[in-house]
Amino acid sequence: MFSVDLKKLTDLLQSLSFLLSNTLYPISCVGCGEKEVGLCAKCLAVLPPPDFKQEEEVVAVFSYQNKIVKRAIWKLKYRNGRYLAPILAEALYERLLLELADLKLLKNWSDAVLIPVPLSTKRFKKRGYNQAELLAEALIEKDAGENFILKKDILLRAVDTPPQAEIKNKGERKNNVRGCFAVKNKDLVRGKNIILIDDVSTTGATLHEAEKTLKKSGARNFLKITVAK
Repeated sequence: MFSVDLKKLTDLLQSLSFLLSNTLYPISCVGCGEKEVGLCAKCLAVLPPPDFKQEEEVVAVFSYQNKIVKRAIWKLKYRNGRYLAPILAEALYERLLLELADLKLLKNWSDAVLIPVPLSTKRFKKRGYNQAELLAEALIEKDAGENFILKKDILLRAVDTPPQAEIKNKGERKNNVRGCFAVKNKDLVRGKNIILIDDVSTTGATLHEAEKTLKKSGARNFLKITVAK
């Protein structure tokens, strides 16, 4: 008899899937098609910011209406485009530092906890990864513990709801995610400043529901940030 390390097996299968995907569909810039780079510096530099008239409580770097931004996030989420996470996190980190500088000055922010919006267990198994976690991990690598720490196992997706992208009505989106989150250990968020991160926000319903759940567990202040909206 022998035991199987499920995590190692899962990691191996994901690596093989990534290798196969890159063999069949070689990496190229989602903007101009430059080879061997997911998003080149030239295309990244001209991506537009979000419309200031959109939902203001969520900070974002780029406009989701831009076709290159939309294509990048689609690849990151649905086509094993994990190589895009560090590239997008570069821009995300610059904006995050600006926001934190203001918060530290005006609201005495310190000891911030970075929490990626979780996927349900079912969706995580199907996709093999959580794109918000990939972004968070890339941010942590850049920050090296200077401004925040990462906690991936505090906020849980307790209910497997339909994807928000499939729901167009804003009110229905709010109802879809209501009560879908849970906090695993309240002591780890009580009195803490929280940075919630996700890849994209359209109505802000998912991030607001996550904030509400964490706030009930004693979290203090929130910064909600995404790549695009």
